[in-house]
Amino acid sequence: MDDAENSVGRSAPPVRWAIHGQRILAAAWLAFDMRKLTIAAVGLLILQLGWTVLDGAFAGSAEVTPWVLETGEAMVRPSERFSWSWVTVERLSHRLFEPSRILLAPFGTFLDPHSPGLSKLHALIAVVWLFVVWGPAGGAIARMAVVQVAQSRRVGIGEAVRFGWKSAGALILSPLCPLIGLTFCTLAGLVLGLIYRVPGGSAVAGVLLFIPITVAVVMTLFVGAIAAGWPMFHAALASGAEDALDAMVRTYSYLTQRLALFGIGVAIAWATGLAGLALAELVVDTVIQLAEWSVALTGPGPEIAALFAGSEPRMTGLAPAAHRFWLGVARLAGQAWVYSFFWTAASLIYLGLRHEVDGTPATAVDPPEPPR
Repeated sequence: MDDAENSVGRSAPPVRWAIHGQRILAAAWLAFDMRKLTIAAVGLLILQLGWTVLDGAFAGSAEVTPWVLETGEAMVRPSERFSWSWVTVERLSHRLFEPSRILLAPFGTFLDPHSPGLSKLHALIAVVWLFVVWGPAGGAIARMAVVQVAQSRRVGIGEAVRFGWKSAGALILSPLCPLIGLTFCTLAGLVLGLIYRVPGGSAVAGVLLFIPITVAVVMTLFVGAIAAGWPMFHAALASGAEDALDAMVRTYSYLTQRLALFGIGVAIAWATGLAGLALAELVVDTVIQLAEWSVALTGPGPEIAALFAGSEPRMTGLAPAAHRFWLGVARLAGQAWVYSFFWTAASLIYLGLRHEVDGTPATAVDPPEPPR
């Protein structure tokens, strides 16, 4: 296998990139692993629990954190699932990039110059909680993906969780470091902002405006690093990076040296993810429809339809609550696929970038060790 990887390294770039692209195509199928789906579903529940507590503590800015769990309002019947159009592609793309959107939602509020101070604090804590939850969870999924590709073996959920737990510090710290750097860079703007409060200070601040603009260039790099590098940090640690610093250095180096290859990998992952997500939704919708069909054979059809659709506002009590719970469990399995695919695809993209830059075969994955 190593000889094959080395021969790929000596091939022309189109050949190498085609082989890496074929590897990324497997991400959709690998994401259907029940162990990955379980970890992703637990991560979603813990994330929502923490954000719900934050919404209660910051009641005036509850809109900062979106509701993560599926509500089922966008359910599509299996008979309508194969009606492809640009609207369908747009809807699937919107769902496929959900992990990035839940990061950018509070992060956008934090960077909004017009948002109140409490909203900024709410958003900052929400982003930190996001990194805390998806550090070990995303790292465990990434570890499962890289070992499946590198060693052609399935990683048990216990082994994956142990890796996420032992490496939790590095998995959480790696995306937090750019956020800390971004926060540190705001000191220049904070000082200049005080000058505006002095009579006639606006003129002085205008003359010195080049300082925060220059610092903002560095801040932009930090923002880009968080947006593009978040899952890649976890993939680096799952693939043998020693600690958070090593993961960041590797990720930044690979992205800057092979940005075109990264873009191609993302495009392939997007196209593959559309098909995989459509299949995941089809399975979930079919399961729910068959469950409804089976109980409606002998039960009251209108009442069952209302309970399964959740469209009857007069229904209260245990019956609608129990139906919402179990239907929510079914939909959570489909939603978990998006997060399983997100870290699986990022891991395969990372392996391709690493091989392209360092010549390291994709089959070379160091055994997991606690970060130094």
